Amino acid sequence: MAALVPRLLHKEAHANFNHPVPARRFLQSYEYQELLDCIDEGKRGIVGISDFDLFRFLGAGGFGMVLLATKRDTKKLYALKVIDKRILISQNQTHSIFREKEALASVEHPFIVPLRFAFQTEDHLCFVLDFIPGGNMYADLMRGPYTHARAIFYAAQIVLATHHLHELGILYRDLKPDNVLLMMDGYLKLADMGAARGMDENGCICSSGANAVQDKTAKCGRPTLKRRMTITGTHGYRAPEVYERNYGIEADWWNVGILIIEMLTAENPLRGENRKESEQMSKSKELLLPSYINPDVQDLALRLLQRDRTTRCGCGELGVTEIYEHPAFRDIKWEALLSLELKPPFELDLEGLTPRGQPVPRGNDKNQLDHFCGMVDFMKTSLAGRASFPLLAHDQQIFEDFDYTSNKVFEEELRSLQEVSEELEEYSFGVAGFC
Repeated sequence: MAALVPRLLHKEAHANFNHPVPARRFLQSYEYQELLDCIDEGKRGIVGISDFDLFRFLGAGGFGMVLLATKRDTKKLYALKVIDKRILISQNQTHSIFREKEALASVEHPFIVPLRFAFQTEDHLCFVLDFIPGGNMYADLMRGPYTHARAIFYAAQIVLATHHLHELGILYRDLKPDNVLLMMDGYLKLADMGAARGMDENGCICSSGANAVQDKTAKCGRPTLKRRMTITGTHGYRAPEVYERNYGIEADWWNVGILIIEMLTAENPLRGENRKESEQMSKSKELLLPSYINPDVQDLALRLLQRDRTTRCGCGELGVTEIYEHPAFRDIKWEALLSLELKPPFELDLEGLTPRGQPVPRGNDKNQLDHFCGMVDFMKTSLAGRASFPLLAHDQQIFEDFDYTSNKVFEEELRSLQEVSEELEEYSFGVAGFC
């Protein structure tokens, strides 16, 4: 997509400023119409790796890594999630990356990290997400447990985000402190939709209703075979029914219960030394919560952790209303919270990540990306094996519908255009007054 904002600042845009002619109104401008035309899916411009400067390595996991990057034209910081195509193909997981993309593209919620762009290189798929400088909850809890007020404020946001995903027909399946990112203003955002799936039997997700994309979010297999759910998520957080491979939204509410306890104790009471031990604890361990936890909060957590999912809080006849109306949330004004108008009931104490760059070798953008791939063992192995595992045309065809630009990007650019246009119009009228 061509950068439109600078056009209004080009010297030609100022050519008429010496004449008493008002500047064109924004809604009548060529730039406004051109940007509106871009919102048509067929005309959207797609960004690429050359649009970003790679700043530093942030972490790795799953099928790739996360880098801090700046967009060259706006200098805005983003989190760039980079996934290796060869690893996805070799592990028959191409469906999972399309599920993640479609889940992110479906969502525009204040407590979920938004997807701004998706693009690809010859060897990688890339998600461009808003950068959240406060870090994740896992690291923050290493400083110690939260107060009741803070834990409930965070829990309420997680409830709203989880409910929103369920309304879209999406199971999150991997709620844990590592995937909760903290904002500097006291709010939070859920991140990493890598484990998300649709509620249909084949797990497909489709944000736009396009069959081609929907087919790519369904795992390949015999169409006549009735599928069982996969055991996904992180051990210590899985609901008992996940191990039986037959579960639904109830498993996400179980995760909320675990997270509430972990926020108040800085420990997960159901995490064992390994998967097998965690499974046994999830299915049979008696939960005895510390006496210092508020009785209403204890009640909420234990009701979310009912092993009989038909009696689990939020999963009965009342649905999620049972959670919203629980006494533990008596001080939460839900509409104000959703509008980000509720003041956090705790002192803001996050230091935030200082965006310091790392040395990156000079060269083309592909070489810079490969430099960071060398920091992750499994990506380094894939990098070394490119000659023996070349990606052929039919391999690349799998990813042909991956590229994406969010409507939010266009909305932000429209706002910027309008602000610049209004400034130019004011300046034009000012000049006219002196003529």
